[in-house]
Amino acid sequence: MTEATPVSDHPFDRGVWRCWTWISWLLPVVLIAFALTNSHDGLVTIVMLYLSPVVLVTFGLLSSLPQWVLKARGHETAPAPISALMVTAWVSAVAIAIVVRSDLQGGAVTASARGLTALMGTATALFVIALAGAIVGAIALPAKDDWGPWRFSGPAAVLVAPLALAFVTGVQSTAPIHVSHDSQNIDGEVAMQLQTERWQAFNTFLTPARTAACPTEWRLSGGSGLSVYEGTSFDDSQYTLYSNWRCEAPLTSDEFLETIVPAIEASGWRLIASGEGENPGSAEYQDASGAKTQGFQAHFEAAEPSEGLGLPASPEGTNGTLALMLEPGDTKGEFSLLFNAASPAFWLEGGSVFWNTETDTQLAEELLWSPSPTTFAADEWPGLERVVRLP
Repeated sequence: MTEATPVSDHPFDRGVWRCWTWISWLLPVVLIAFALTNSHDGLVTIVMLYLSPVVLVTFGLLSSLPQWVLKARGHETAPAPISALMVTAWVSAVAIAIVVRSDLQGGAVTASARGLTALMGTATALFVIALAGAIVGAIALPAKDDWGPWRFSGPAAVLVAPLALAFVTGVQSTAPIHVSHDSQNIDGEVAMQLQTERWQAFNTFLTPARTAACPTEWRLSGGSGLSVYEGTSFDDSQYTLYSNWRCEAPLTSDEFLETIVPAIEASGWRLIASGEGENPGSAEYQDASGAKTQGFQAHFEAAEPSEGLGLPASPEGTNGTLALMLEPGDTKGEFSLLFNAASPAFWLEGGSVFWNTETDTQLAEELLWSPSPTTFAADEWPGLERVVRLP
């Protein structure tokens, strides 16, 4: 007489065994229908419609495979560890469908969007690992009626799997933006607002240095605003903010070397070497008559790049820079100070930012070309939407 195969006495495992076939074939139908109810992206909907038969058959066959193997080996119920793995796989499939339905294409990169992206990756990995583990377990695990503490693994998976996926989503939702892919697909209006905020923060950061160099009578010297570099891949696509000024107040070389350069250093900038020469060092310029004469230059970098310059949304290792140039003025022995600053490079937010960059000649006349252009105090500057229209 052949001894009967032991059967797990846990009702959860018996329930999984009875419902296995139904879940394997009906769950993908429900999830596909759920995902297709999202009508925000017609292309995604069309692709899903074409792929749905393949997804349905593939999911059904793979999900049913562990039970077929168990039946072939004489099992009459699901071993407790297999129940836990299959529940984990089914919960992960539900999470994947939720992300697909959420339609992240073209939306702003928000905390919830980053969380859903993380959820998709985690759920997909968990689905593959759980299903593969169930297939291997179906081949290797024995049939027995007492799994000890493992008999509770199936019910535990019902709670642990969604909690683990929710935890990953929550962690990623609160993580700071620090890599390039966090900047992709930001809505155009959101990106313009972000660039404006960075322009304000950058010029605020420059205020102490401008105050130290020249408290008033600043005029734009051109070249301010945005400078965009679009490389061959997204990771190469960046933009930098420039703020370039000229102080019309006459200065002497002694004031520059003995007073202004140390004051700039005290305001949060570090003096760095420039080329082969001494820094600060002499530089050759042309004066108002065209004759060559000596001026001075000093180059700085931000001593604390993470403070006030928009980090950590900048590419790793970038820094703000500042060049001070003392050029001969119209009067012999007098100099004017040029203050050319650049922010760190920020990741370019998608490709949908369209500033009105048509040159505004009236604005250029007012700020650049007039014999008496508009001047600004050290804590004043024009808005980004204005300077991007300067030639």
